[in-house]
Amino acid sequence: MDELSCLSMGAEKEDHISFIKWLSREIYPKIAPKLDQLKELGQDLGESSEDREAEDVQMKEGVEHILLCVLDRRLRQKVHQRKEILAEAESFGLRLIELGRALEIPNIEPDESFKVIQLRDHLKSRVADLEAIRNERTAKLDEFRRREKRLAEFLGETPTEMAGNALTHETIGAVEKNVERLRIEKMKRSEAFAAMREKILVLMNRLEHSAESRLERDIVSEEEDAFFLTEVNMKAAEAFLDKLEREDGRNESEARKLRDGLRFLWDVLHVESGEQESFLQAHGGHRPSTVRSLRDELKRCKDLKMKNAREYLEKVRHEIERLWDRCYYSSSQRKAFRAFSSDDITEDLVDIHDAELQRLKNVLDEGEELFAKFEKRAELWTKMQQLEVKSGDPKRLMNRGGQLLREERERKRLQALIPKLETDLEANVLKWEKEKGRHFLVYGKQIMEFIKDQWEVYQQEKENQKMARHVAKAKLLEDEMVNGSRVNTSKRRIVGTPTREPKNKVAKLTPLTCNSVLSRQASSAAKTSNKKPPIGASKTTGRRLRAVSRRSQHQVPRKLESTQAAGTSILHSVAGNSTLLGTGLNRPTSQLLVTSNVSTYSQFTKHIDRRCQTDSCSRSSVLPPQSPGTPRRYRDRLGLPFLI
Repeated sequence: MDELSCLSMGAEKEDHISFIKWLSREIYPKIAPKLDQLKELGQDLGESSEDREAEDVQMKEGVEHILLCVLDRRLRQKVHQRKEILAEAESFGLRLIELGRALEIPNIEPDESFKVIQLRDHLKSRVADLEAIRNERTAKLDEFRRREKRLAEFLGETPTEMAGNALTHETIGAVEKNVERLRIEKMKRSEAFAAMREKILVLMNRLEHSAESRLERDIVSEEEDAFFLTEVNMKAAEAFLDKLEREDGRNESEARKLRDGLRFLWDVLHVESGEQESFLQAHGGHRPSTVRSLRDELKRCKDLKMKNAREYLEKVRHEIERLWDRCYYSSSQRKAFRAFSSDDITEDLVDIHDAELQRLKNVLDEGEELFAKFEKRAELWTKMQQLEVKSGDPKRLMNRGGQLLREERERKRLQALIPKLETDLEANVLKWEKEKGRHFLVYGKQIMEFIKDQWEVYQQEKENQKMARHVAKAKLLEDEMVNGSRVNTSKRRIVGTPTREPKNKVAKLTPLTCNSVLSRQASSAAKTSNKKPPIGASKTTGRRLRAVSRRSQHQVPRKLESTQAAGTSILHSVAGNSTLLGTGLNRPTSQLLVTSNVSTYSQFTKHIDRRCQTDSCSRSSVLPPQSPGTPRRYRDRLGLPFLI
């Protein structure tokens, strides 16, 4: 530390010596002549040495005083200058701190080696830099704020509130983002408004509507940004557009109804088609003026209608009946419209019929898809019933063209298709009823209830037919067992039998042929007593016939089992003949007879089925071989209905 002090003092002495040298070098040459003149003048005056020494002291004191005054003044100036510089540096420092906080720029401490002037200049330079940044940010923020204010005012929104320091990056970024958001929102609203405005202009032209309010004038204005796209204005524009659309829709609906009414009235009034088309072409669209013209024409036609009310009413009633059929109305639903049978033709009656006709059209339009599905199902149902009727016709068995196979395939197809269609129809009906809040009716019933009842009636009819067949066959068998069979004396050829028996073929086994054979053989045995009956036939036949006769005299069969047992007895007696059906074709008895171990009716039918499958004489010439488990319809073909 002492070394540094010495060095400092040495530096100061050098400065002093330099100043003194400057005085001797610069000032002494200037004052030396003056000193010489003073000395010469003093000598001339005869001043003593003491006086001269006193003057020298006085002069030295003056010079010292003057020099000290100059130095003091200079010192004071330097001190003042230093204070000013320090004040400026302090001011720049404070400004620098303020700008740093405003701009969120951290302050950098100056170098400690800086002198006062260096410190001031350094701080001044930093302040200038931050001022430039502040000015730049301020200009940028002002631009964003200006744009934000304009957009916010145009869109009816509030600008960003400036809280705290406004020149930070976050604040400026927030304003910038808000400006971008408002710009995008303006673009969206502008596109939406442009589309709305285009529709509004079209509708106003179509509705012959002129702008009345200020809002409407702003909407249709060609000036850009004349219509502020605020939420309130956008909603008002949407409401105005909605109003125009509803009005246009009403006009369109009314024009359509008026045209439909005109077409119907024109047809009733026999207006020429050329005149109709000419009027419709001249009054196209649905402008208010067009609607007024259609109203006038409809009124004119209604006036003519009332002059021809009876003919008009008849046509309307015919159309109502057609729609009743299309909507599957029941008789009670039709009778509910009492005006249909009224003969008191008035304008009110005509209007009531028109209203009913329109209501039926609406019903048909609402359920058009369901009615179409139900109609399709009805067609399939009719086809199925027709096939059921054909299946009971015996004539179809004589067809050799594969008709039976086609009918069977069609029956299976319908049996699979109808339930599938009903399931689809039920799902659509439930959806329709949920949407409409009411039931879908056909013939006065819910559609699925109607289909269920139809299936129940169908099944009941099949059961009734089956029971009727069983009762008829049981009755026939009972009559034959009790009263005996009659000889068929009719000479008319049985349908389906050939007029001439082909060779190596046997006749079809039917109840009539069995009975006739039995009668002929019994009568031939009585008339030709000179001929011996076949071995094992006379005893068996006579004994069993007498047994049947005795039972028929003493008791009447009460159950189907007794009837079957009686049938078995007679067939045992028939089996005792060695020749069957009078064809002249001898067969071994074992192939045609029911053996003695057959004791029940079910055993007898099974035995007959096996014989019909193995023996060619028991098959028709037109039937293919049958399987052992011959179904009932094939036994019918074999001519054995009494075996069912």
